[in-house]
Parts: sequence; C-alpha cells; structure tokens
Amino acid sequence: MKRPKRMLVCDTRDGLTDAFAALGSSPLAVDTETSGLVWRTERVGTINLAAGHTAMCCLKDALGPAARYLRDQIKGNRTFIFHHAKFDLHHLRETFGLHFPYPVHDTQVESFVLDNRGANAHGWRTKKAHSLKELAQVYVDRHAGEHEVQLLAAIKSHGGRDKGDWAILLNTPDEHLFTTYSALDPWYTLELHRQFYPRICSWAQPDNANEAPYPSLKSVYEREQWVILAFRDMEERGIRARRGFLERWRDALAVELEQQKKRLVRKAGTDINWNSVPQLKQLLYTDMGLTGGPGTDAVSLLNLAHSIGPLMVKYRETFKQWSSYGNSLLGALTPDGLIHPTFRSTGAVTGRTSCADPNLQQQTRVSGVRRAYVPRKGLVFRFADYSQVEMRFAAHFANEPSLVDGFNNDPDFDTHDSTARKMFGTLYDTKGQHRKFAKIINFTKLFGGGENKVTEQLVNLIDEAEARAGCRAFREVIPLGMNPWRILARCIIIRFNTSVPALTKIVRTEAQVAQRRGYMMNAFGGHRFFDEGDDRWYAAFNTKVQGTAAIQAKQGLVNVYRECQLNRGELALLLIIHDELVYESEGDPRTDRRVLRLMRDLKSYRVPIIADMSGSSTNWQAKVKITL
Repeated sequence: MKRPKRMLVCDTRDGLTDAFAALGSSPLAVDTETSGLVWRTERVGTINLAAGHTAMCCLKDALGPAARYLRDQIKGNRTFIFHHAKFDLHHLRETFGLHFPYPVHDTQVESFVLDNRGANAHGWRTKKAHSLKELAQVYVDRHAGEHEVQLLAAIKSHGGRDKGDWAILLNTPDEHLFTTYSALDPWYTLELHRQFYPRICSWAQPDNANEAPYPSLKSVYEREQWVILAFRDMEERGIRARRGFLERWRDALAVELEQQKKRLVRKAGTDINWNSVPQLKQLLYTDMGLTGGPGTDAVSLLNLAHSIGPLMVKYRETFKQWSSYGNSLLGALTPDGLIHPTFRSTGAVTGRTSCADPNLQQQTRVSGVRRAYVPRKGLVFRFADYSQVEMRFAAHFANEPSLVDGFNNDPDFDTHDSTARKMFGTLYDTKGQHRKFAKIINFTKLFGGGENKVTEQLVNLIDEAEARAGCRAFREVIPLGMNPWRILARCIIIRFNTSVPALTKIVRTEAQVAQRRGYMMNAFGGHRFFDEGDDRWYAAFNTKVQGTAAIQAKQGLVNVYRECQLNRGELALLLIIHDELVYESEGDPRTDRRVLRLMRDLKSYRVPIIADMSGSSTNWQAKVKITL
C-alpha cells in the first residue's frame, strides 16, 4: 500500500505559495470534483493535485489561485496526468478557461492500451474495469474503495443521495472525509501512471509472421492521446439539430409502433403488453403452444416456427428507436439548438469508438432522422468515409485472391457484388436482394457472428415474401412451419463458405493463434486479451479486422484534426461514425482533397486504404457523393 507522505488541504489563500512549491516540477496529476456531470452547465468545486510525494485538495478561497497555478504550469509545458482526462479538461476549460495542449496523459487510456480487461484481468470482475478506484485497489492501495464508501455514508447521513452531493459536507465535522477522498484521487492517478507508462514504453511486441513488425505499444498510446483532445473539441462544438423535425419524427415512430402492434395482434389473436416479458412468454409458450423457447430474446424469437417471432423482433427495434433515440435526442438538444454527444475511445474491446448521450452513431438513413441535422449558417457538411475498409483489411489479412485483385485493379470494385456473383453464379440478380445477402454474410463473418446473427439481420432487412423468394433463388424448399429467414441464412452461409475459401480459412487460423497467445493483435500493434476459459476464439479474426479498421479511422481523425483543424482552421470535426468522419467547412474542394490524402494509406497493405467524400449543404440525410 502506497500513500502520499504529505497531504494538504488548502481552503484559504494562506500558505499557498509554500503548498504549490511542495509539488515541485515533476509530472503533475490533476483531478476535479464538480457540482455535476454536465460540463456545459456545472462548475468545478475543487482542484486536486499530486506530484512527487505530495497530494493536495484546493477548495473555497484556494480554488481560484489553484486555477492560476495550473495556468502557469501549462505555460511552462509541464507534464499533466488525468484519469478520464476528457471530463476534467471540459470542466477546467468551461470554469476557468484553461486549455491543456497535447500531450496529456490519461491513466484510464493507459490501462486500456495495456490490457483491455483492466482491473478485471486480476479477477475483480467490476462493471467499470478501467475506473480509478478499481485500478487503484489492484495497483496502489487495496483500501482505495473504502474512502468512497465512507464518503457516501457521510453524505447520506446529512440528507444527500449520492457522491454528487459532496458540497453538503462542507463546513461540517465530516468535511475531512471529502477532502481526504479528493486529495487521494490525483495521488492514485499519479501512482498508476508511474506503473503504466513505463510498461507501455518498454512493451515487447511479438513476432509478426511474414509481415512487417508490429508498431510499438507506445505509438498506440500516443495516437489515443491525440484522440482525447480531438474528442474534447468535437464534443464542445456539437452539431445543430432541428427540434420541430425531431418532434415530428418521434410522433411518426409512435404511429408505426401502433401499426406493428396491430400486426402482432392479428398473428396472436389477442392483445398484450408487448414490452412485458412475462406476458410475452405466457402468450408464446402457453397460449399459442409454440416451441423453440423459452426465452424472449432475439435468437429465441427467431427460432420459433411461427412468423410472430420476426414481427416481434421488428417491433422491438422500432420501440427502441422511439423510446431511446426519439426522446433522448430531444432531451439532449440545448436551447441554442445543439447536441453535444459524448465520444468514447476505450469502450469496445476492439478499440472501436462509441458514442453516447445521445448515440449519434446509430442515426440510420432508413429511419429518416438524419434530416434533423443541419450545418451552421454559411457552412456545409462533409462526410469522409473509408471505402469498404473492413473488407479491405480482411482481403489483406486473408490474402483472398479475388478480393486483393479487385481492390488493386478496379477503382469501382464492389466487394459485396463480387461475393454475390461468386455465391449465386448465373442466378445472380443485380436488381434483387442478392447483393444485400452477400453484404450481410460478409460483415457477419468479419464480426464473428453465425446463423443466428445472419437470421436477425435478414429479418430487419426483408419481409417474409422476400425471404421465401431468396430461398427459391437457392433452390431450397422451406419445410412447412419453418422460419424462411433462418432457412435463407443457412443457405447463404453454406454458399459463402465454399465461394470465398481463403476468408473462411483465416477465421479458423486466427482463432488458433489467439488461443495459443491468449490475445489477438491488430495491424497497429494493439491487442485484445482473452480471459482463461473464454471460448470466444471465433471473435479473434473480428478483433484483428475491426480493431485494425478502428485504429485506421482514429489515425485518420488525428491526421485531419492536427493538420486541418488545429494548424489551419479549415474545418471543424463534428462526429466519427465508426469509419466515417463528419465535419463542417466552407466547402473548399482543396480542403476536401487534403482530408482524403490525410486519411488514406497506399503502401502499408496488400490493398490500398482509401476514403470517399460526400457532402450536403442542407442536412445529413441529403448527402451525395462528391467527385474531387
């Protein structure tokens, strides 16, 4: 157990010069306690610092001088360390106007880069494996979590509800619990960095058979440090949205829900609360006497020998859009007509970015909600989208001849069209659903999915009549009472496995490599560990492909942010949607061409990695391809 030799509480201006001097000039860990989690409206209540062997909590009259001290340290190019840096960066900039330039260290990101399992790698099994307290209990102080327990108990004893009510303890005998808790947070952060960062810098990458050596783990981390700052600025800018449109869109979803309920009632012969799991179980397995359950999850519903299962899956998707997206978008819209989403870089084990509060990465074209988003006056939207990037990396890793030749020799090569032609041969219908079937199986294979996932994708794509037509295209007879979507899924999988053998083979090969190592590597040197006893080796190739594509997208984001936004101010990044960058600009083609150059990689792989450009001057939904 490690504790600071000196802990200071500064709540007046007295003695601050000596207190700050005790922090020396070594790397400085910074943490804040705020009046709430929303950085746009809440403000900083304490600034907590740790360096050398000293930890400090600054509050009340010492808060302003602490902010000025930080401003001086920024000017002096001091090294700063945070845990979940973006949260503190937002609040310190909104409250005090402090702007921290590259690089800032983030021990949450360091933890993820070292081991995607975080504290869980040591058997803790926590919900937030990279949270400060869980990591501190493993690496610094096994009693780290007890301080929070004591703080919560004191807050509740004074009438508060949770940690956010910390201010209730000020000027009471329990104030010391809060100041101790606050001072220890940057100390834990500092100690984690002292352990994590040297390991990142000295990490020995394994051999990469028949390929160029893996980049260093330090390069993975340095890229993530840039992503932190890019995300901070993207969140602060936000994206404009029309309230009136969102209200109409939500109401239209409500109408569609009612229509889907009527179809369910016709199939079931009765009405129930379709969102109630007990009532649905009673209806399906007792009243209707269906087999294939007894669950009500998507897989169980799709296993039912009755068309009510797929209808229920569709209903749930519509209900999710109405409840989760329709209402959440309106709730997130600020009075000045902006939505400020939260981007995460370390949520998915593959390294893929995610978005929340609200999730703007799931604003699908088919839903029509994209028409709500409009550019600022005088600017236009631009969408730089990596072209078939996951299939390009799959072609590189598998060395599948048809894909490698296609991507290298045909600038308009369509991998899904190519797969469909291989699967259907002379029966290929260019105007039908065959290309969509190929697209589903291509991505399902890359993502490690199987028959259930393909079936679910088909249910959301086509209706029953189209599923039956698809089976006829494969010359497959559908047994009486069988689910046509599932029969079609089986046909697609069988035909795919025989049509693209190299791609099918590497899925098994990479699973064996991952099982032998205990982790999987992507082309950029990042890795995903698997727990002992984890049987999800089928996900190894998905990790390799999706992880490489995810970091390629981050690299493109960083290149564009550094060169076009920070250095030139030609554009403002708004969103990253997996493999697509969304930005606002004045529409200068020279800027767009520069973005595409910054995103591409023509030399590192068997196939070129390139991006396409689309744009719109009206709304997101109206985007069209731009030829430059």
